[in-house]
Amino acid sequence: MFNRSSDITSDFIEKLNVTKTLYSKFDSAAEKSVSEVLIREALEDVYKRGNSILTGFLILHFFLGLSFVYFFEASWGIYLSIGTSILVLFFLCEYYYPYKFLTRVFAGVSLLIFVLLYIIILRGYPEARFFFFTSFTILIVYQDWKALWPSALLFLIQIVFFALAASYPKFLPDYIPHEYKDAILNMVTDDSQGILLAHFKTKLMLYVGIICLQVTLTGLWAHFLRRQTISEVLDKQSLLTKQIEIEQANTQLEDNVRKKTRELQEALESTQANEEELRQNMEELHATQEEMENQRKILLENQKLMKAVEIELRERQSKMERSQWLESNLSRFDDVMRLNYDKNLEDFSDIIMLHLAELMGATQGAFYVYDEENDSLNMTGGYACTPQSVKKAQFRSGEGVLGQIIKTKKRIELNDLPDESAYIESALTKVKNKSVIIEPLLYNEDVQGVIEIALLSSLDDIQLEFLKRLAKNIASMLQSIRGILRTQKLLVQSQDIASKFQSNARELEKTKLEVEKKAFEFQSQFKAIDRSMLVIECSVEGDILRANENFLKLSKYNLDELEGKHQSIFLDENYVKSTAFNQLWDQIQKNDFAHTEHQCLNKLGNFFWIQANYYSLGLGKNKKVMILAYDITLQKEQDRKIRDSLKMLQEKELILRKNLEITKELREEVSKKANELQEQMNAINVSTAMAEYDGSGIIQLVNDKFSEILGYHKEELLGQSHKILVKNKFAQSKSYQKLWDKLRSKQFIDGDFEFVNKSGAVVWLQGSYYPVTDKEGNLVKVLQLASDISNEIYQEEKIKDYLIELEKKQSQLQNQTDELRAYLEAIDQATGIIEMDPEGKILRTNEKFLKLLNYTNRELLGKHHRILVPKDYAQTQAYRSFWNKLDQQKIIEGEFIGITGNASEIKIWSTYVPVLGTNKRVDKVIGLVAPLIQK
Repeated sequence: MFNRSSDITSDFIEKLNVTKTLYSKFDSAAEKSVSEVLIREALEDVYKRGNSILTGFLILHFFLGLSFVYFFEASWGIYLSIGTSILVLFFLCEYYYPYKFLTRVFAGVSLLIFVLLYIIILRGYPEARFFFFTSFTILIVYQDWKALWPSALLFLIQIVFFALAASYPKFLPDYIPHEYKDAILNMVTDDSQGILLAHFKTKLMLYVGIICLQVTLTGLWAHFLRRQTISEVLDKQSLLTKQIEIEQANTQLEDNVRKKTRELQEALESTQANEEELRQNMEELHATQEEMENQRKILLENQKLMKAVEIELRERQSKMERSQWLESNLSRFDDVMRLNYDKNLEDFSDIIMLHLAELMGATQGAFYVYDEENDSLNMTGGYACTPQSVKKAQFRSGEGVLGQIIKTKKRIELNDLPDESAYIESALTKVKNKSVIIEPLLYNEDVQGVIEIALLSSLDDIQLEFLKRLAKNIASMLQSIRGILRTQKLLVQSQDIASKFQSNARELEKTKLEVEKKAFEFQSQFKAIDRSMLVIECSVEGDILRANENFLKLSKYNLDELEGKHQSIFLDENYVKSTAFNQLWDQIQKNDFAHTEHQCLNKLGNFFWIQANYYSLGLGKNKKVMILAYDITLQKEQDRKIRDSLKMLQEKELILRKNLEITKELREEVSKKANELQEQMNAINVSTAMAEYDGSGIIQLVNDKFSEILGYHKEELLGQSHKILVKNKFAQSKSYQKLWDKLRSKQFIDGDFEFVNKSGAVVWLQGSYYPVTDKEGNLVKVLQLASDISNEIYQEEKIKDYLIELEKKQSQLQNQTDELRAYLEAIDQATGIIEMDPEGKILRTNEKFLKLLNYTNRELLGKHHRILVPKDYAQTQAYRSFWNKLDQQKIIEGEFIGITGNASEIKIWSTYVPVLGTNKRVDKVIGLVAPLIQK
């Protein structure tokens, strides 16, 4: 209900869709749900205030009685003893039981005792009993009608006692004055006619009636005050609840902004993680190059021992007869997978299942690939079945036997299959399968897929072992098919070059010299890698022989403290005693290579993590173990991505180990190693920007990637100074001079570098400068390897701008919320507001409404709206139509006749607005009322 002429009305109705949600959450049910704790606290305040008032009132009565004793010459001793005892007892009750019913009752009894003392001191004057009414009236401050009745009953007993004792005055105490006895005798006569006695009974009943009426009225008054106190608590609780709702809405908004900010930060961190992964790959590539150089030296040192190794292999040949079938078939499957790496996943799955079914004698087979996003297995191919022909081609985690494998990661063998589910049919026959084997494809304990095959008979141990190892190989292929593609290319090219070297042996020496020349250059690069990696050399028993500076800095040890000590000095004690640690060294001694991660302790007792590759170098007494490791303390959370990158190194190392077993001639091995190094450099040229500078910063060589990023042709860069690639201001600065001073002093530099392309735009490159030296330690050139991170830098700047914009919007939203809250408060103060439920029950009114219609909250809350309209109008169809329109979510406004609290009529302009709840139905009705402005 708003005044039509008020500008506030139209704005409020327009914004009602914003505030209706808040209003719809408060109703009488919510107010009644206020906790008893709040009501008890409010009443305890009332009791405390009542005790203070009664304390002063009793002290006043005590001193008033002293004045009566003085003027009427009554007994001081009796009054002081009784009056003081009453005060002391009340103070004790107030101190020990301030909020108890006993204290309130004793307060009334104390007042009554003082009134009885006044009656005795005033010698029975009836007027003294008026003190009884004042005493009962003051007890209203406790707002407890029950506390009034005990003292009232005691007063009634006093009247009846003295009335009956009048017939036997000799039994009255001596301290009661004679005049008081006479007064009582005047009330009760010895007339045997009984006329005066009947008059006394009438008078006594009048006394009792007056007392009961007084106590009833004061009790009702106290009861209504108590209800008003509770109502105020309810109103306060309702206001606090609304404030909490608004604060919760603001908190939720802040949480949403924080969540969006957190998501943007996570996206930024993911981008930085990708950059770090690229850097790790580069370091791994250089580690592989260093290991290749070490392998070449090992081959030279162990050429004389090849015959002894060959004899040892022949001795072991008898032990390998059982596993020959296993290894040969695994090798054959490796060839099949390598030959079909370039096919799509469906064709790859069909080929694997075809060869597996032929080898194992399976009648049917299905190949499933694990989908991490949906946490499910999807069939991609099969043997004697297709994803379209099977009953179910997708299994979620935990769904059926296949879905359970995602959780258990264990093989499942189903034997003695029932007849109705174990047949395979063809056009000519119908065959019963005996068993089904479901094998998980695991890579680093992560499920990559599942193979399911049906067989006419059970498999023996060697076949099951073959299936287990084949599953690991297939999982590895699924995990790193791109890495296998690159490896196969290297193998094919290596074989071509090897055949060329066999036909032209005379060029071996020339090739050897070229390789040695390249080796010197690579050796300088490997020194740069040694500065960026953790390198440890150990004996085959695990005793430390050497450790580089990076590891010493990380572990806080000196070389003297580590040399000759066992590797366990920096490992966790529990891990050293575990089976996994023993298995690690068994694997190193048997397979020549191992890859693992260690949680280590430095000299100060702090933990750090390293990711280590163990390489077995040499044979016999010269055999030792080389550990190449990375500090992955900060990257531990990115373990999965790092394992993927290291898998490529493991595959390359496996190829090197196989080449060692097969190679018999030094010339072939040298050519293969040289070719692999060259191909890896070619791979760098394709994927990474590379440039070479002389000691003066003159560009000697750039690859296609470098030219593409900076927009120059190679011819435009060769012979130019490095300064043309950076801003002029930076080229003339001391920082630029310091950069080249460090490079000339053969210091390794990495980081993010700002370049300028041919068109003048800024380009950001992330990478490193590697000083390359010759055998004498002289600087030959500076090698730069880098990748373009311009998009990531620009994206980071956009994210920062977006975060600033979010903060601005949040501030604007907070200002709008404060403005709306102030707006609602202004409306509440300027306009009469009434809230009702859909049935017309009044839930809330504001002060403006109460003053306009001359009501109180107690008179309106819980009553129907019809008490505010004329009675004849409340019975009409128009009034019922009024509520039907509101139920149909229509806004009603116009001139109405209202009935005030004093039953008079007033013309008002009212607007009734239905407020919808969460169920899209009318939850309450808000009325805005203003006095009608007469024209």
